[in-house]
Amino acid sequence: MTKSFQCSHAGVPCRARVTGETEDEVLANAVEHAKKVHGVDLSQSKTLAGYARSLIRDEDAEAR
Repeated sequence: MTKSFQCSHAGVPCRARVTGETEDEVLANAVEHAKKVHGVDLSQSKTLAGYARSLIRDEDAEAR
C-alpha cells in the first residue's frame, strides 16, 4: 500500500505530495523535499521529523 505526505497537511503553503511504500521511504523523501524546496533540514530535529512522520497517510485512506 502506498503511503504519502503532503506539506499542506503540516500547514505549509505548498502543493507537494511525496510518496513511498513505507513510512521510512516517505519520510526520507519528505526530508529531501523540505531541504531542497523549503530550506529546512528535518533530519536535524527529531521533533519536526516526528511531526512529519505523524502526518504520513495511507493512499487508500486519502481517497475516502
